[in-house]
Amino acid sequence: MEETTLDTVIQGGAVGVAIALIILMYFFIKWFTKIISNHINHNTEVLTELKGLIKRDFEATDRNTEVMKRVERTLDKNGK
Repeated sequence: MEETTLDTVIQGGAVGVAIALIILMYFFIKWFTKIISNHINHNTEVLTELKGLIKRDFEATDRNTEVMKRVERTLDKNGK
């Protein structure tokens, strides 16, 4: 092989390696983006569920507060 043929083969190999690396990076970025997207979706679902639980807890606390106020009023009436 001549010097120019060898140079061409080496350059072709380098271009092939560069293209292969670009393709691998594409698949890695696609995979990583999918993992991040799934993580964000899961967190959103969990936070939505947690928000509902907190709202129900506040509602239960409000109901318990009303019951305690009625008990206190009843006790005050009976004590006087």
